[in-house]
Amino acid sequence: MLQKTFEIHQGKVAANQLHIEVGRKFLALTAFDEKGKASRNFELYDFNEEDDFENILSEIERQSVFLKQQYKEVKIIWENADAQYIPAAFFNDELKNVYYEIIEKKINPQEKKYIRNNDFVIAYTADKKQYELLHKRFSQAKDSHKYFEIVDKVSLPENTFSVNILAIFYQKHFVIAAYKNNVLQFINSVQFSSGTDVAYYLLNAVKQLGTSISDTLISLSGLIDGDSSLFNEINKYVTNIDVDTTPKATFLKENFSEYPSHFFVPFFKYS
Repeated sequence: MLQKTFEIHQGKVAANQLHIEVGRKFLALTAFDEKGKASRNFELYDFNEEDDFENILSEIERQSVFLKQQYKEVKIIWENADAQYIPAAFFNDELKNVYYEIIEKKINPQEKKYIRNNDFVIAYTADKKQYELLHKRFSQAKDSHKYFEIVDKVSLPENTFSVNILAIFYQKHFVIAAYKNNVLQFINSVQFSSGTDVAYYLLNAVKQLGTSISDTLISLSGLIDGDSSLFNEINKYVTNIDVDTTPKATFLKENFSEYPSHFFVPFFKYS
């Protein structure tokens, strides 16, 4: 069943570029102008994984302010764990299918995709029905993956910590990207049911990277509240915590003050 979790509209929606982020149980909409500045608009829809996506998409079209107009460009960002970060030097047509064998774990038919820059490649799969429905509706759309958007757009804070970890929260999972000496070590999507799960995973990640929690800075963003049990549990074990921000949407603090601005970082910064 579809539920509109967030709806924020202040002014006209920019008609240059529409971003559609699709997860296992959510779809988020944002828009950007010709200079890459975010429109003061945001919608987030939640649904059940077993729901028929065609019906979900039809209902979103009926409700959404974003989908009442046309756009010059559309980007579909696939937010799932079925992806692999690969240094560009280790990716070619011969090895491509090997990576897909590693990441392809779903029973439903999957669309095999990859996106790259000069430094790295993200090979990933997307649900084929979702992919076809979205591309039928948005024929001009280009695809990306959340891991690519994070690694491509990250700006690590200047500090003396040997390890920097980004923890980007959604409702029941978070994306973790770990850097040691400013070099990416891994990026994963992790399910959790409690703050204890998250704290355990973060501590284990630090241990695997061969350092201590006191020499690690963890930057939080997304759907995590400073007063929540989730944050309090993390704060018990993590010495150094920062809050991620987004320069693409500086209006968030003053205009969306009822929500912490870091809530929107996954959708405005890493998109």
